[in-house]
Amino acid sequence: KAPQATEEAIKTPIAPNRTVEIAEKRLLVKDFVQRCKEVAEQAHRNQLDALKAQAKPIYAEIERLKDNEPWNPFKTKAWQAELDKKVAQYNEIKSSFDDLKSQGVTAELIRAVHADEHRKNPTEYQSISAMEDEIMAHDQEQVEVLREQRQQQLVLQRQQRQEMKVDEMDKDIDL
Repeated sequence: KAPQATEEAIKTPIAPNRTVEIAEKRLLVKDFVQRCKEVAEQAHRNQLDALKAQAKPIYAEIERLKDNEPWNPFKTKAWQAELDKKVAQYNEIKSSFDDLKSQGVTAELIRAVHADEHRKNPTEYQSISAMEDEIMAHDQEQVEVLREQRQQQLVLQRQQRQEMKVDEMDKDIDL
């Protein structure tokens, strides 16, 4: 019988410590989330840079127009209309830039990065999602364990108080 027990022990590996396993999965999920956040931040910077690049030639055109104000009063109206048009275009881009900058990395952008990650590597994404679910389930189990322990402590405290009351009553009766 002893050799069989040894064979069974070899066949069934020792289960790793659940807390360590969950901690490792938390790190993997955290790394994935951090990587997605960095990609989203880079995408945000790229959007801001694209708006800057779009605004630069318009700003240069505004400066060129300002430097070349016509002397002829008959051309002033057309020049002013062109300048106003360029300033309006620039202000629209600047407004978009300011809005985008003040919003920062939005939840929508992060969702887009997650969708892109899912599209690029669905296996890893599903694995990370499964880890998140497992971590949440583990955390819920821990909450339940703590709740049970707390309830047991309360029951024990009540019992101790009851015993103390009974002891006090017994002392009062003995007197």
